[in-house]
Amino acid sequence: MRTRSPLTKTTCRALASLLVRALLTIINQCVDTITRLAREFELTPAARSRLIAQEDENPVDDLFRLLSTSRPPRSDDLADKVKRTEEAPGERGRSTS
Repeated sequence: MRTRSPLTKTTCRALASLLVRALLTIINQCVDTITRLAREFELTPAARSRLIAQEDENPVDDLFRLLSTSRPPRSDDLADKVKRTEEAPGERGRSTS
């Protein structure tokens, strides 16, 4: 004779309904949290419409300004240091005479 399990179809449906409700509650809490964070960091469409863009007084880009200026000439001391560091390690300390 076959024994019936203690879980009937009605019990399974009730458990599934509880699980779905629990998941929907978690989802709704997450949506509320994300909405509050979006408001906090002004990421909502309403917050973006309140933003006022300020015009830059000097529209020239700082990088462009930096790259367009000429560099000061190198001093001889710096050129000598660079030249010495570019020498091969075996050539250091050898005299050229």
